[in-house]
Amino acid sequence: MCPAQEANLQEANLQEANLQEAKLNNVKNLSFDQLSKVKTLHNAKLDEENFTLFNELYVTA
Repeated sequence: MCPAQEANLQEANLQEANLQEAKLNNVKNLSFDQLSKVKTLHNAKLDEENFTLFNELYVTA
């Protein structure tokens, strides 16, 4: 699988997208709203900024 490096995801509809094992490092314009609508992010690689935001809002202790 090729990494989606430098892909511009602005306005991409990710509703119910299966992003299992997706490499989303270095993508541009990936918003939290887009991430919150995907079907799965299991084992997906996110950049630190998106990973931290996602964890703070969705992962519970």
